[in-house]
Amino acid sequence: MATDADVSTLITVGFDGSEPSLAALRWAIDEYDPATIHVVAAYQPKGAESIDVARMRAEAVVNTAGQVDSRSSDVVLRAIPGEPTEVLLACAEDSRLLVVGRHGTSGIIHCALGSTGDACARMASCPVVIVPPARQ
Repeated sequence: MATDADVSTLITVGFDGSEPSLAALRWAIDEYDPATIHVVAAYQPKGAESIDVARMRAEAVVNTAGQVDSRSSDVVLRAIPGEPTEVLLACAEDSRLLVVGRHGTSGIIHCALGSTGDACARMASCPVVIVPPARQ
């Protein structure tokens, strides 16, 4: 848990609305309360979708993170255009920690982590925590 000296801790959490990303957010809040937690949803247009529609979709997803009990942490919700790995790596540059959820359940490490988690673990400028989905 965070100590009084860690009040200004900045934690970046990758968030896509999935159960693994919710587990990552809950873990960050539990382990680093109080902290400033940036919940980041990256977005790109899908198919013929406009950038504005993609942004609204991402904002709707990231706003669901605001429903998670943040206790005394300062949770900042951000929807940022771009490829998820690039967005998370850029956001994590000023962070003490990057937290992402683990997608996938079997196979080689790339399949187990998912491409975003794998890339972040290899390339981030700060420590990365990859949180498994909650056990059922």
